[in-house]
Amino acid sequence: MASGYVAEEMYEPSLQRIQAFFLLSIAQWGNGDKHRSIIHMGIAVKMAAILGLHREETYRLPEHAGRDEVVDAEAARRTFWMIQSQDNLHSGHKTPVSFSHADITVLLPCDESEFAFGRVPRFRAALHDTLPALREPDRVSPPDRSLFATLIQAHNLWGIVARRACKTEDDLAGVTTAPAEPASEYRLLADRLRHWEETLSSHHRWSVWNLRGYKTESLELAYLAIVMVVRLSNIVLRRTYMEDLIAASHSSFDANTVANAEFWQTMAHELFANVLELHEQIDAYFPLRLKEDGFPAVLAFCVYICGSAAAHLWRWPNLCPHAASEAETMATQSLAILSELQYAWPTASRWQQGLRSVTTPASESGPSPAAVANAFRVSRSYPPTYDSDRAARHVDHQHSVQPLGGHGLLEANGVAESSDQERVLPQAADAYDPTAISSHLGEDSIGAFEAELAALLQGDLNAGFYDGWELPASF
Repeated sequence: MASGYVAEEMYEPSLQRIQAFFLLSIAQWGNGDKHRSIIHMGIAVKMAAILGLHREETYRLPEHAGRDEVVDAEAARRTFWMIQSQDNLHSGHKTPVSFSHADITVLLPCDESEFAFGRVPRFRAALHDTLPALREPDRVSPPDRSLFATLIQAHNLWGIVARRACKTEDDLAGVTTAPAEPASEYRLLADRLRHWEETLSSHHRWSVWNLRGYKTESLELAYLAIVMVVRLSNIVLRRTYMEDLIAASHSSFDANTVANAEFWQTMAHELFANVLELHEQIDAYFPLRLKEDGFPAVLAFCVYICGSAAAHLWRWPNLCPHAASEAETMATQSLAILSELQYAWPTASRWQQGLRSVTTPASESGPSPAAVANAFRVSRSYPPTYDSDRAARHVDHQHSVQPLGGHGLLEANGVAESSDQERVLPQAADAYDPTAISSHLGEDSIGAFEAELAALLQGDLNAGFYDGWELPASF
C-alpha cells in the first residue's frame, strides 16, 4: 500500500518523506524485494543530500533555541545517520556507498537523555575518516560518547570488515602482503578494531549488568547491536582464514617456520576467544527475549556465525584445544536459537539450514566426522593463550543445554542424530589432506560462508525465503 504513494511523494524533499522512504526500504529489504528497497533507499539518500543533512551547518541553532527546535534538529541528525549506516552496511563492490566520508561534516548523535529533554550537548563525537575526525582526532573516541554514536561507529567498522571479507579475486589481484606481515590489511584492521574497543567506556562494553541496565531503558537491542557486532567483526576478520587455520593446526613446523606457526596459533585463539564471548552474549540475552520481540537481521547473523565457527571447532578440536570442549554446546545452542528465530525473522531460515548441515553428521555419500578427524588430528598441543577465566565462566552455562544424545537439541529440531561412534572424534594418525576440508564442510565451506556474507550485505539472501511470510508486528 505504501508503495502506491511513491510517485506523488518522491519529488518534494522533507524529513518526514525521508523517514517514510527509509522505512519503506527496510520493509522491502526484509521481504526480499531487493531492487525496490535499493531504489527507495536511494530516494531517501538523495532527499537527505538535497536538505544538506550530511553537513553540520544544517543543524546550527539560534543562541536561545527552544527545546522543540533542539529536538527537531536532533531528529534530523539521527535520520541522516540511520540512512548512512544502513547504506554503508549494504554497500559493496556492486553498490558503492552514497555518502563519501570526505563529504560528511555532520557530527554523531547525542545522548538519549539530552535528546529526550531537548538539551544541547556539550560535546559530540565524530565518525572515523570524516572531516571533523580528521580535523580533531580526539572526537573519534571520547570516553563520554553516546550509545547511538558508538553504535554508528561499530556498524561502520563492521561494514569495512564485511566488505573486505567479500572481496573477489579481481579485487585482491596484486595484493601480495601476507596477513602475518605488520603492514598487511589484516594486521592494520585488527589493530584498528582493538584500539577502538579499548577506547570504549565501561558502559558500552559487554557485561550482563550493562545488558540488564539497558533493558530497563528499552535500549537493549541498541546495546547488543554494539557488543555483538564488535565480536562479529573480530570473528569474521579471522574467519576468512579458516582453511589456513585448519591446515596450520595439523601441520608440523620446523625451526624456519615456527614464527608463522605462532601467528596462526594466535589468530585461532583470538578467533575462538571472540566466539566464546559472542556466545556468552547470546546466552545471556535469549532467555530474556519474548517471542514477539523484534530482532535485527545482523544479530541473527551473529548467532549463525557463532554456531558456524563452533561447528568447525567441534570437527577440528586442534584449532583451539582450550575452547574445544565448549564447541558442541555453542553449535547446538546456536542451531536451536535460529530454529526459533526463523518464525520471527525468516532470514534465519537460510542460516538455520546452513548451520544444521555442519552440525549434522555427514551423509553416507561423504566422509564421517570421525573419518575426517582421523585424517587431520595430530598428537600435539599448543601453548595456551586462551582466556581461561572466560572458559570457566562458560562452563557454568553448559547445564542449560542438553548434550547430543537421546533427546538433544538437534533431535528436538528435527535433525536425525548419528550414533555415538560417529560423534566421538577419536585419536588418529597425523595425516593431513587439505583438499578434504572444503568437501567435508559441504554447504558451510569457506566459499559458502563468503556467499552467505555477501548475500547479507547485498540483500540476495532474503529472495525466495519470504513467500507466504509477513513481517513481524514489531518490525
